[in-house]
Amino acid sequence: MLSWAFVAAAMLVPLTASAATKPAKEMPAPKPEEISEVKAILRSADLLVACEDGNTDKVRQLLKEGVDPNASRTSGANALLYATAGRHSEIVSLLLDAKADPNRTSAGLSPLFLASENGDIDTVKLLLRAGANVNLKLHAVDEDLKPREGDTALIAAASSTGTAAVVKALLGAGADIDEAADNGKTAVMQAVASGNSGVLRALLEARPKLSARMTDEDSDFDALTLAVGKSNPDMVGMLIDAGADPRVKMDDEVTLLEFAILSEQPVVASKLRKAGIPEPSAERIAALRKAATETGPEH
Repeated sequence: MLSWAFVAAAMLVPLTASAATKPAKEMPAPKPEEISEVKAILRSADLLVACEDGNTDKVRQLLKEGVDPNASRTSGANALLYATAGRHSEIVSLLLDAKADPNRTSAGLSPLFLASENGDIDTVKLLLRAGANVNLKLHAVDEDLKPREGDTALIAAASSTGTAAVVKALLGAGADIDEAADNGKTAVMQAVASGNSGVLRALLEARPKLSARMTDEDSDFDALTLAVGKSNPDMVGMLIDAGADPRVKMDDEVTLLEFAILSEQPVVASKLRKAGIPEPSAERIAALRKAATETGPEH
């Protein structure tokens, strides 16, 4: 049996004389511009990591050295988005001072949209001051791969993590209170869906159109209908006081009061009665209950 040492030694022996004497082909030395390009890529990567980690001193150093403040990964995620996602407002300020583009998006997501959804008022103010487009629309998908086409920063600010301070800052910068996403969703509807009463109150102060309707699969509804469906009496009262029409019907058939009775929401029902909705008869309620039973999941 051949030993491994013998095999290894044999592999080092030239197969032919010409192979032994043929000079090895040398790789050409990299050009200066190629070396510079690689160094720039590495320094850009350092900037992205520093922005993500919140390393303010490193970001300041790299920017002083001339690293592009708009550096981004191949995915499009850029330095400003990383800093915004981490709520590193001091780094956001450094990037903007270095002329980072406040409207550069990645996968349809803008820094202002992200900061608004995070309720990060400091970053929102910095971005608005730097010229962020307050009505820029989102073109992306959420974590469940559902499209979020046409959402605005104001709609994002009406999420469960949004704040009234951000809403007021956006409105003060010219955000359109009635701008809707592609499915008709407005910031008011988003606030109701999120159960964010503080944001809803701030939005209602701007006197939005409460007759707007959102299409959701096989149905469409307005903000008040959504609040009743969410069993949120406080929001129902706020919307009625702000001028929402309590006479709208669900599926053009069931009044909001009838739904509140059927879903056992006495507080909501009381608010709707005070708003002038006619009391349904006992026969009407019985018929609706029967219809609901007959069209239930088992059928």
